[in-house]
Amino acid sequence: MDCKKGLSAYQLKVIAIVAMTIDHIAWMWVPTASLLGQVMHIIGRITAPVMCYLLVEGYTHTHDIRGYTVRLGIFAVVSALPFYIFERCAGMAVGGVPSFGMIYTLFLSLLVLRVYDSRAIVGIKKSVVIFILFLLSFMGDWAGIAVAWTFVLYVYREDRRAQLRLLSYTAVLSASLLALDGALGNMNCPYIGLFQFGMVLAIPVIGAYNGSLGGKKSAKWFFYVYYPAHMLVLAVLKLVINSL
Repeated sequence: MDCKKGLSAYQLKVIAIVAMTIDHIAWMWVPTASLLGQVMHIIGRITAPVMCYLLVEGYTHTHDIRGYTVRLGIFAVVSALPFYIFERCAGMAVGGVPSFGMIYTLFLSLLVLRVYDSRAIVGIKKSVVIFILFLLSFMGDWAGIAVAWTFVLYVYREDRRAQLRLLSYTAVLSASLLALDGALGNMNCPYIGLFQFGMVLAIPVIGAYNGSLGGKKSAKWFFYVYYPAHMLVLAVLKLVINSL
């Protein structure tokens, strides 16, 4: 039994999916401009930084990087349609441009780390490939931001304080830009994007990580399956409720 103080990787995953579920429920049913909507989305902002951190931990400690990559790639494909359906049921789609979801973005982030460490891809080719992967991430959830977080967290993986400090800076900067974009896009409710600053709440959560795995190895499949499954469930519930 693991008695280390702090949070295990398993507990971080649980926190991430609970926060994500609260966020997705809010997108589906709660007006963003309402107090409840803002609070729920503030909680939801915890998810992405924690998932990026766990990706770095997974990449750093896995004994089967090919298997890890294939597994993430498969679930990126599996999750694309559920995310598409969820976005449209929640009224989040913009301009009809499809988005492939967060696992797609994490998959590209993993590829960035692999290219960064690759001895086969060197010099300017390395920079070009990483830049292309970064651009491709704009077809996913947390476009660009998640890739940048993952890269920074990996580069400073040996220095927890530096990781948290840089994550704090980038979280505040990202939240500021997104909040400004929300204000400019909705002049009648300029505070609508303030929930983005909830990203900062991920810092103490990640800071509490104790380096242990926790949970059972089989639990990893639950987290992969939960992502597309819960979005389909929420979408079906929305359709059923609307039909009553």
